[in-house]
Amino acid sequence: MGGGQLFDKNVFGNLLLMKILILYSRDIDINDSGGSRTTIELMNYLVSKGVTCFTNFTIIEGGDQKIIEMPNLHLNQSLIKEHIRKKNVDIILIPEGYKLTKFAYKVTFNTNCKIVSALHNKPGYERQRFWVTLWESAKYNTSIIKRIRALLGLVFYPVLNYLYIRIYQINMTKCYNYSDKLVLLSDNFFQPFINYYRIDKNGEKLESIGNALSFNSYITKEEINEKKKQILVVSRFDERQKRISLILKIWKEIQDIHKDWTLEIVGFGRSEPMYLKIVDKYKLQRVTFHGKQFPFNYYKESSIFLMTSAYEGWGMTITEAQQLGCVPIVMNTFESLNEIIKDGVNGLIVDNNDIENFTKRLLFLIENESIRKEMAFNSMLMSKRFESRIILEKYYQIFLKIMNEK
Repeated sequence: MGGGQLFDKNVFGNLLLMKILILYSRDIDINDSGGSRTTIELMNYLVSKGVTCFTNFTIIEGGDQKIIEMPNLHLNQSLIKEHIRKKNVDIILIPEGYKLTKFAYKVTFNTNCKIVSALHNKPGYERQRFWVTLWESAKYNTSIIKRIRALLGLVFYPVLNYLYIRIYQINMTKCYNYSDKLVLLSDNFFQPFINYYRIDKNGEKLESIGNALSFNSYITKEEINEKKKQILVVSRFDERQKRISLILKIWKEIQDIHKDWTLEIVGFGRSEPMYLKIVDKYKLQRVTFHGKQFPFNYYKESSIFLMTSAYEGWGMTITEAQQLGCVPIVMNTFESLNEIIKDGVNGLIVDNNDIENFTKRLLFLIENESIRKEMAFNSMLMSKRFESRIILEKYYQIFLKIMNEK
């Protein structure tokens, strides 16, 4: 096709008739996790380009009517294999990484159907997850039996953690081997992925595509000037990853210095009892838990956004905040962060676990209104490089490439 060659008519016809089956282990909606939202937006984009999209799950909210939902397929190997052959499905997309790639390999065996998998997290995140899961359950779980199990898990932690990590590594290596393409969230994740999962051939199947922006509008300069003295957290309540306990400790140092500022926390999850106990223990003031909400207006009203996650794949809430001029301060715990924030320009980056410096930089933004507003405007402008049409087109181009190779 390069060098002025004409596009083969047969190939072009095949591209227009492209059929993709998306497999998920559960039903999803647009207000779910970042991976779910990206998947729905991608399907909407693909059907707008004339691609036929099938699913084995129900889209609870946010899906285009042209998407063909077939929840009756479930994860039934024979039904899905029959569907692939009957409908001549070209590509299976696995948004959940390693979970279903082996299954996809089985149902596509002896067919021309290709497999594209995605990992919507940081390679190696499993290394940071197990300890906090056990510790949190042992300390805060309301079930005595589960607390005892967690305590036993802590006693035998070295052995259990080794097995947990090793099993995950084996599964992720198989995910790569079974896939024709594996999409990561950043080029900066390529080498960690190769190292963690012992990938051969320099990871030639790897591609990188960040997550798209969530909203269709941007904040204006006038609206930035109208922002309230609010600090915002938008997060799933999962201490294993999100570590909102650190934000509450930081607020403890801030609350008596600037009594006209508030901390607004939007989200829900398993760790909420733990966070409420911390609020009570430290006698925190002006902290509001809003529960599960559509966060658009919270970003638009708030001036500063905080994230202290132990790991992230992309951190969609960062770009959501930037899009609406809510200046982010984020702990540096994932390699893709430097693609999202240029420190001091459209946000601030703090070393992992450096609560003292995090508090200082938060105070700096609170006390320097003109700089904060300038960074808010920069955040909005620079977020445009992650517009949906740009990000989703990258996926489409991968599918076109696979079809052309077929």
